[in-house]
Amino acid sequence: MRARWIKAAVVGVCALALGGCDGSNGIFSEMRFINAANAAKKAYPDLSPEDATRRFVIETFNEAYAQAKTPEQQRILAADFYLGFSMLHARAVPAYCKEMNLDLTGFAEEFRAINRSEEYAIDDLFERKGIARDDVWSRAQSQMMRRAKYELMGLGGLSAGSYGVCSALAKDPGQYAGNADFAALFPDISRVLTSID
Repeated sequence: MRARWIKAAVVGVCALALGGCDGSNGIFSEMRFINAANAAKKAYPDLSPEDATRRFVIETFNEAYAQAKTPEQQRILAADFYLGFSMLHARAVPAYCKEMNLDLTGFAEEFRAINRSEEYAIDDLFERKGIARDDVWSRAQSQMMRRAKYELMGLGGLSAGSYGVCSALAKDPGQYAGNADFAALFPDISRVLTSID
């Protein structure tokens, strides 16, 4: 299940991001759901789903990064990519599992600790832009909850289902949160996000 959890971590970066910000109105002004796994599969049919999705995310980021004109726009772009990743792991997955009476508070805390530099950068950006994380969540909640459901169902397969995955995450949050280290999966995007001008 560990390798499949990494796939979810990679797909999660695109669940909310990819074009979800525009420099003129601030950040996260037009979030849209992009199915990165399907696009990646079409673009890189010879790669494993995890490698294809990761490559797709990196190349999509690099294309958008080349279009960003200022370091601030580049940082906002990186923040948008990370935000989808964070909202899936630290908010949507625990909320979905809570509906099955499974507490993933430990998993969310482990995730935030592993990604503390990116979390700090997002909080800093939100504060400077006057954006509340809860407001962003309320706009994206239904998409993110749907994505969490399908990712967990896919990871659990027919035998365990999403309940089995939620149970595993609740039992050993550190094991699975460690697979969702954004800086390890996407070092260039992390570096842009966490750079301080």
